[in-house]
Amino acid sequence: MVRRLVNEAIRADEVLLSDENGADLGPVTRAEALALARAHGCDLVQDGAFSSPPRCHLVPAGDAAAQAARATRRAQGGPPKEIRVSTAMAAHDVETRRRQAAGLLARGYTVKLSARLAKAERANPAAARALLDDLARGLADAGRVARKPYNEAGALALLLAPRDE
Repeated sequence: MVRRLVNEAIRADEVLLSDENGADLGPVTRAEALALARAHGCDLVQDGAFSSPPRCHLVPAGDAAAQAARATRRAQGGPPKEIRVSTAMAAHDVETRRRQAAGLLARGYTVKLSARLAKAERANPAAARALLDDLARGLADAGRVARKPYNEAGALALLLAPRDE
């Protein structure tokens, strides 16, 4: 796991700096970069430790900690958060599940959407597959499909991973 250095933890004398919009500001001293970060109300974050001078960028204050938490959660892996849906659910209930999944993806969790199949639906799960595909399209801005719909013990499941930043 890569440890991201923030503000005073950065020890390089000189850094290649980018602002919060990604515009390259060129090489500056560490003191100048920290002063610029404080003036803009930002944190100075080191992107890579293996370049000389290291590349750093400005992020809004507090966002660096949130990004580090998401990266840690993503690196740890673990079981995905499961959200169950059904073809018999009302549209507003499906929308609630979509919002829950978007929130989990934004926090860096992997989400498993499970569509339970009634006994009659098991022979032809087209409606459940359409429901999962529709949810995946609605969550395209928050996550990407890590595994296409697959059969799983009386259900059709879809795995979504958070978008890489």
